[in-house]
Amino acid sequence: MKARIFRFLIFLAVLSGIYLLSSWYLLNGRLTYWTSFNPSTIPKSMSEDVYVTDNLLVRTAGDSLSDWKTKFEIWTNTRYETKFWSTIFHWTFHDSSWRYLNIEPKNRYIERKWSRSKLYVNRKLRHDHLKNFSGGWESCCNRIGCNRGDTVTIQFVRTAEKEIDLGTMSVVVE
Repeated sequence: MKARIFRFLIFLAVLSGIYLLSSWYLLNGRLTYWTSFNPSTIPKSMSEDVYVTDNLLVRTAGDSLSDWKTKFEIWTNTRYETKFWSTIFHWTFHDSSWRYLNIEPKNRYIERKWSRSKLYVNRKLRHDHLKNFSGGWESCCNRIGCNRGDTVTIQFVRTAEKEIDLGTMSVVVE
């Protein structure tokens, strides 16, 4: 009887080890990770039932941003986070005040030639490096994690020939 229990425990230990090693391999050296989902357009957000609003309070400073409605689509989505423990077990959670703020350019010129120099959420500096949007607009303004009531401030520069300050945009998240 003791031999059977001992073999069963060894079998469980080997099986658990294989599971953990395969998870570690499949998750690139991690056993846990966080992820979330954010559609890239307003119609996709509506179809996925995460869209909140595009009627946001937007304040701008700088002539280049005064007509922001012709340059950007700005909206918020609800934010769901999922934490994975290895490859099988996961937990999805949601706070009603969590939001993703999305700012999408309406034309290719803005997407290729504008950059963000700083991003503040409620005066807390999130990124303090110049990031060129060429090939990576999503890394700036798509999916800014914030809460309802936060103020997100973004300083824009144009990087076509030389760095030119375009202005600042502040969005109050609802």
